[in-house]
Amino acid sequence: VPQYLLELNPALSLHQNLNEYAFKSSGFFFREFDRLFVSHFAQHPTYEQALRALSERRMTPTELAAKCQLTGGGTLSARIKELELAGFVRVLSPVDKPPNSRLIQYSLDDEYLHFYFRFIEPHSAEIVSGNVSFSQLAASRAFEQWRGYAFERLCRKHARQFADHLRFGGVSHRSGAWFQRGTANRAGGQIDLLFVRADKVLTVCEMKYAD
Repeated sequence: VPQYLLELNPALSLHQNLNEYAFKSSGFFFREFDRLFVSHFAQHPTYEQALRALSERRMTPTELAAKCQLTGGGTLSARIKELELAGFVRVLSPVDKPPNSRLIQYSLDDEYLHFYFRFIEPHSAEIVSGNVSFSQLAASRAFEQWRGYAFERLCRKHARQFADHLRFGGVSHRSGAWFQRGTANRAGGQIDLLFVRADKVLTVCEMKYAD
């Protein structure tokens, strides 16, 4: 993120910056995806397949293996571990379960890649020909939806600040999403952000973004 901020021109608005540097074929953010993968993961196509799949939604290991046509177990785990170490993927388990829970989900954790897969790559031909701008996309329902999910991710990444602001930062706690699968006897469910506190209080957070 610091490098990306340095690429922006503070004299321009956000829309102007994105028009200039993401929606022109010579722009830094238009070319950044190829640079990332040449320098990090060009030796194996599985990495890119996994990230493309996770850009659509969170997935369980079984779902991701099927999407990428991979065998489960060691092969998939090794690839995901490398993507996690590089900061591209986050492994999520329900906040009330251990990290090695069978309920884990994989989530794309890189904000640039979320934006690239949703808005830059699908319009790459139009960007090269100069027939699309960020301002056009920013008025779309797809962008509003994307911004809502981006806000949720931002909040989860700053859970520590929420705890401090709500004045229980000094209390030992765990935080994260909570989710459970539906079964014949119970409904599935999800909480965006849950704090499980040592003072026997649960703090439940629902994140909503509105323009």
